[in-house]
Amino acid sequence: MPVTRYADEDRSDRLPRRVVVSGVAWVLVAATAVVGWIGTGEAGASGVDDESLGRIQGQLGESTVDGPSAAVPPVLLLVVAALLALATIGLFARRAVMRLLLVVLGVAAIVLLALVGRWETLPAMVFAVVGTLPLVTGGAHRWLTSR
Repeated sequence: MPVTRYADEDRSDRLPRRVVVSGVAWVLVAATAVVGWIGTGEAGASGVDDESLGRIQGQLGESTVDGPSAAVPPVLLLVVAALLALATIGLFARRAVMRLLLVVLGVAAIVLLALVGRWETLPAMVFAVVGTLPLVTGGAHRWLTSR
């Protein structure tokens, strides 16, 4: 067998770079979910300025501006981020089922960020794509399914 620069990637005992790239991307999705949770005001002070809200409602009418709606509890972002971190650890422990769980949790984080109205939705989408693509390669599949 000829020696190539890819010879080490086919060894089943070494962690492939594509799995490392995917794991880092999933951790970044979790980090954007945590940043989105912090930005919602759940972690700190309330994000609504009552004086400004009252002034705008006085000028434009009561029905024009409504208070903050909590359609989705922002703490769900924190829960999804923790589950993403645990699933990433499972991925590094060669649990092949974690691939599907990571994608589902990543989509859940993106949807929650969008429902809360956070700008972190866009970077989370990019990180989710970067996390998913390396996991569908043959080398990652071989490494995850070999023991």
